[in-house]
Formats: sequence, structure tokens, C-alpha cells
Amino acid sequence: MKICDENRCSGCCACLNICPTGAISMIENEYGSTVPKVDMKRCIACNACIGRCPNNKITEKKRSDYAYAVWSKNDEDIALSSSGGAATVFSRYILKNGGVVFGAAVIDNTVKHIRIDSESEIGKLRGSKYVQSQIGEVYRFVKKEVIDGRFVLFIGTPCQISGLKNYLGKYYANLVTIDLICHGTPPLKYLLEYISSIIGKKSSWSRVTFRGEKDYYLTILNDKQVIYQCKADEDLYFQAFLTGLTYRESCYQCQYACPDRVSDITIGDFWGLDKSKLKHLYTGKVSLVLLNSENGRDFFERCKENFIWERRDISEALNPKQGNLLHPSAKHGDREKFMTCYSKIGFKRAVKQTRIGRQIRNERIKKILRKNNLEFIYHIIRYFK
Repeated sequence: MKICDENRCSGCCACLNICPTGAISMIENEYGSTVPKVDMKRCIACNACIGRCPNNKITEKKRSDYAYAVWSKNDEDIALSSSGGAATVFSRYILKNGGVVFGAAVIDNTVKHIRIDSESEIGKLRGSKYVQSQIGEVYRFVKKEVIDGRFVLFIGTPCQISGLKNYLGKYYANLVTIDLICHGTPPLKYLLEYISSIIGKKSSWSRVTFRGEKDYYLTILNDKQVIYQCKADEDLYFQAFLTGLTYRESCYQCQYACPDRVSDITIGDFWGLDKSKLKHLYTGKVSLVLLNSENGRDFFERCKENFIWERRDISEALNPKQGNLLHPSAKHGDREKFMTCYSKIGFKRAVKQTRIGRQIRNERIKKILRKNNLEFIYHIIRYFK
């Protein structure tokens, strides 16, 4: 049974959550992307999965009239967050008022959506993950919370918001949805393979970060101990992500990479902001906030006393530097080569076969040569090992 074209599937899990008999599971295809599989022995042909799939049932979209430049009044929020701490401020408001928050976290050596209900857990949701989080049956838990009358915040990629809304099938005033301006999502398997290749399959790790306190570094930690750290321009995984080599196939034709948004609020880095024109003198990280619905505008009004914020013309947000508000990410020129190699030799070696691998190798060699010592031989041997 075919729910949608596999190349258009975002892995949002709306189908898995809506299935009344549990006939749908998510499996990895040969390229590591999670896609639905239907157990025809349990399927009752109700077609709920087909009817609620965002590729078959378009989710309503709305456009913000203005852009907002915001940053938290709490310096720690900014230091530990990817941009101006908007997600943390919104989450804290919900939790202080007895609500619950659903968002992506690194848990048990994987990345998945979890539920938190206390301020002490906010740290689990901080930071960009640069990978697709596992949704599992989280939409069902969201539905239970909103039906029970809890104040609920759901933070995710636009396709995950679309999946949630299609699953719910109706509006809930006590649910606020926030989507992240998304470049694209590599399959989780790529990150897990890469970490294993860096630290060894038997080594333990508990957290991985890309942004925040150590910005634009891939950092792998075990508790508080750093076991690997590398600058974005020198790390294979990071460069493969930033250059559009490793996203899901659906990301390159993403229906959500446009000014019309599926969520109540859209957040991300405010790339292209002219800080010299801000009324508040500020040179730090700034979040872009778009208020796409009445529900989103009402929620921002409740939270804005915790921000320093300024309203900006929407054109400032819809600039070429904010590309994924205008169009999907472009494929890297070596995308097909990577995909062909990946199924044969795995993630790290496949990236090394592309121009990204050659570029990083050449830069490392130049860097080591500049040291003018025998470390050159050691690192070359280690790289090709």
C-alpha cells in the first residue's frame, strides 16, 4: 500500500499516529531515511493514513504581516541558545503557567521529540540538532494533553507541524505551534554513524551540539566531558549539512520553504538584519520571530515582556540571506555520488568521496604543513586509516 511518493515523504509520522490498528511502522530505506511501512495483515483499508498525509491533504498556511527582531533579557538564554533564545523564552512561559512543551532532545544516544513539564528540563530542548528527530507516537500524547485542557507548546520543523495539525484534524486554542526555519533534515542514521566513526562504537556519549555556547562547532560530550570538538568548516558532517549534501530527498522540494507558514509562530536566526538600525544598541545573537496566526500573536503578547524586541518590515526577513523562507535548499553537486556511495560504504567514507571530503582534507594538510613538524605524517596516516 502506497501512502505517498517516497521521494516526497518527510517522515512526519502523521500516518503512523492516525492508524487505528497500529499497522504502520517507520523503517529506514537504503539511504537511511525513515519511511512508513504498512503491515497489510493489520490494515483495515480505512485510508486514514492517505487522507491525513500532508502530501495528500494540504495544511492551511498563513503569512506574517511583520517581522520581529527579539532576544531574551536573560543573558544565559542567549549564551546557550542558537540565536536570541526565543524558543527558551516561549517554553519557559508555558511551563510557568502549568503547561507542557514538546520539542527535540538528545536522549539515550538518539534525537527524538520529548515532553517536558518543568523549567529544569528546558536545557534538553536547547540548541540546533541538524538532524531529523524521531517523532514516534508523540502526536497522540499532544492530543491527550490538549483534550485534557493543558496549555501545550509544540516546537518542530514545518513538516512536523504539518503532520501534527493533519493528525489532530481540528483547531485547539490551548495548543501553540512553533516551526523552525529549516535548511533540511539529514536522516538520524547519518549522525549516529558519524559519531560512531569518530569515537568508536563502544564509546559512550550523551549529548551533541552544533550551536549555542560553542557556536558552529560539532561537539560530542559524555556528561560534561568533551570527547570531540571540531569547527564547522573542518568537520565532515557539519559541512555536508551546510552545503546541502545530506538532506532527505523531500527537503529539496519542500512545500514549507516559503513565506506562507503552517505554524502559529516561526523562529530562527535573523540573517540579514541591519543591527545598526535597531533602536537598542546590540551586537549579540538575534532571533527572527514571525507571527503567522491570531493564536501566535496572542501568545507573543503574553511573552514579550521577557524579550527585548523590535518590529521590522517583513521585507527585512524575506531577504536572500534568509533563503529557506523563500525556497527549498539546493542540492549539492555531488549529491547523487554521495547517495550511490552511501549504500555501499557508509556515511563518513561516502562524504570523503565528494568535493567536501577533498576540500577538508586539503585544508587539514595545509594547516598541518604550516606547523612544519612530523605531525603531518601522523595526521595523514590517521585520516586515511
